[in-house]
Amino acid sequence: MSVLTGWRAALRMARRDAMRSKGRSALVVAMIAVPVLGVTALDVTYRSVTPTAAEKLTASMGSSDALFSDRRSGPIEQLPNAQMYSSVDENAPLDEDAPEIDISTTFPKGSRAISLQSAPASVTTKYGITSTDIREIRTSDPLARGMVELVRGAYPHGTNEMAATEPFLKSTGLDVGSTTTVRNSGQKYRITGVVEQPDALKTEALFADPGAVIAPWKAKSEHDKKVTPPNTQPVEWLVKGPEGAGVTWPDVMRANKSGILVTSRQVVLDPPPDSEVPLLGRKDYSPIPSSPTELSTALVTVTALAVLEIVLLAGPAFAVGARRSRRQLGLLGTCGGDRRHVRAVVLGGGLVLGGIGAVTGVVVGLGLTTVFRTTIEEWAGHRFVSLALRPTELLAIAVIGLITGLLAAFAPALVASRQSVLESLTGRRGVRRSSRVLPIVGACVLVIGTGVAVYGGTSGNSTLVSGGSVVAEL
Repeated sequence: MSVLTGWRAALRMARRDAMRSKGRSALVVAMIAVPVLGVTALDVTYRSVTPTAAEKLTASMGSSDALFSDRRSGPIEQLPNAQMYSSVDENAPLDEDAPEIDISTTFPKGSRAISLQSAPASVTTKYGITSTDIREIRTSDPLARGMVELVRGAYPHGTNEMAATEPFLKSTGLDVGSTTTVRNSGQKYRITGVVEQPDALKTEALFADPGAVIAPWKAKSEHDKKVTPPNTQPVEWLVKGPEGAGVTWPDVMRANKSGILVTSRQVVLDPPPDSEVPLLGRKDYSPIPSSPTELSTALVTVTALAVLEIVLLAGPAFAVGARRSRRQLGLLGTCGGDRRHVRAVVLGGGLVLGGIGAVTGVVVGLGLTTVFRTTIEEWAGHRFVSLALRPTELLAIAVIGLITGLLAAFAPALVASRQSVLESLTGRRGVRRSSRVLPIVGACVLVIGTGVAVYGGTSGNSTLVSGGSVVAEL
């Protein structure tokens, strides 16, 4: 009998045995499928919640090509990702009172732009007064898509309308059609719609068109000294470059000469070579070291213990199955089968049930993640652009489930293969006494494993923690 033929027969016998004992088979499948389901859901959720570079750019600058902001520190040099910049003149102080330059002169020719500015303010609610962030941006403009999205109602237009986020409305008792007053300026506004920021769903904020809130507030503070002027953030601009050209690295460096920091979608996604980045050639430049990503001690330990726990729980179920099938295994021996074939039949049960559990867990995990997608997004505070499926990772999760089933059947397979044909056919096992040494060995291993895990935890060695915990559990 060839190896392939032997395993094919073993798998057929294992499948028939699984169908005969549906309750035990369902229990084993469930024990393997549930953790696979959980890990699948966590993997898909984590990958979906973690934004890509392109998704981060869309969340921060909408559908525009670049975000321009005045640093008010004279000419600067920046990295392509705009995460770091430095003044050309190191001794130049930051002058927040310096007059704003006409930032539009730094935009590429043929560009279109909208402004973005925010300020904290005190507003009236259904229950009294609250403080919130008011953001002036033309939310109805296509450049804001991806950064601010309309949920219901209408975008605000003019100087007496606002849009609000759902968390703001829930906390204040207001709704679409309600009126709120900015107490700092005394001006009333009607809430026309509900908007959301896809990357920050829990944000409480109000949105108005540019000039609707901050300008009248400033005007009133200039005439009435009792009114505190708004504490505004520097104006930023969402810029759409010339059609088909975007905002290039030369455009960024030209804006840097005027002290403007530019986050360009094109430059971030396709950065220029280091030789073309002036900041990288400076002697005083020191990059921020990036710490290597490592799996946490808790994650490694929990994963190892979960797999081992399934093996230890499912193992007795396979042992019971092997006991009930001992006559069938004995007949296999009378037909010329040896210990190798008996082990293959029992291991085939682990392969069949492990495979079913793994596939079921992955499929149900994907299905539940899809069904509860909205709930997960609200919990995470972040919209999924799409469900991020990594076939390699899902396959690895399924393989782990399959291996778990095989490991659970390994010990029962060894025990079954050691039984003689006569014992298997008659059902007699002989007189067996429990070992007196095994409990002592087990207690010693428990103490040693616990000690190793504790030492690993105090020294920060995740390998010792995982290994010690596994040994202690065994």
